[in-house]
Amino acid sequence: MSRLAGFVGSRSLPASFTPFVSSLVSAFRARGFLVASGGAVGADQYALSVLVEQGESASGVIFSAWSSASGFPASVQSTVGRFLAAGGQVVWGSVSAGAPRQQVVSALLGRNQRLVSACEIKDIRAVEPLISTLEDEEWSVRLGAVKSLKKIQHAQAIKPLIACLNDENKHVRAWAVFALGGFVDARVTDAQALESMLESLKDLRGDGFFHMEDSEPDVVMHARGVIHDIYHAAAELLKKDPRAIDILIDALDDDEHFMRSWAAFKLGEIADPKVLEALKELRGDDPDESVVRTADEAIRKIEGKQE
Repeated sequence: MSRLAGFVGSRSLPASFTPFVSSLVSAFRARGFLVASGGAVGADQYALSVLVEQGESASGVIFSAWSSASGFPASVQSTVGRFLAAGGQVVWGSVSAGAPRQQVVSALLGRNQRLVSACEIKDIRAVEPLISTLEDEEWSVRLGAVKSLKKIQHAQAIKPLIACLNDENKHVRAWAVFALGGFVDARVTDAQALESMLESLKDLRGDGFFHMEDSEPDVVMHARGVIHDIYHAAAELLKKDPRAIDILIDALDDDEHFMRSWAAFKLGEIADPKVLEALKELRGDDPDESVVRTADEAIRKIEGKQE
């Protein structure tokens, strides 16, 4: 099976290095490697250009920090466009063009980590065989597949990993939680996927997974953190998918008072009858005064918009 060779480098790498990058790309391709690029200025772009010129775009993949092609540097967008048109692949990232600097830096670091991890194991064509291995009778084999899918982090693995949350072996379930935590960002592009992840994690909680006597404390903590990440991702997804409202309403029942308060604040931006009903219920029933105050402010904000 082919492996990935990553081509990343300094933004200031001069164009005179293009022939050198070209020779490296050719050498790796001759050995059966696929070519991975970060889609940035410099060596990344030179490697993509070589693939396009040699008619081998289908043998390359971009690990993008961006959620769409408009996020790539202006000087690279033309090359990326030709690469995609010729059959090149992209593993899309988590931020849109014009996002705050802190989000961009975080996404770029995540992009680098995904690219390096994919090169350390096997290329993204390893995803399907690994997914099929999740059905193996031996739990240790299933566990190894989950760990590998965690490193590759390809969107195709999301649904199979969700299914692993119900695996009969607690170690496989625990690592599935760790693996899915890496997907809770803009790469999950619809509310249904987020809701499936959330419901599966909540089912584990109902099965005793979140009790310290049944699981390792760090896994429990991480699972709760993933649930909170899902809530935050749903808030961002509201701009594109109104179904995410139901996930935020679910957050009003979270065990942590700060999360219930945050959800109430976010829902205060939404003029929806079911949101208003949920906030009124929270205001009347929640034992935490700060949550009640936030719910009351959100209700008044919504009712003010309706007048």
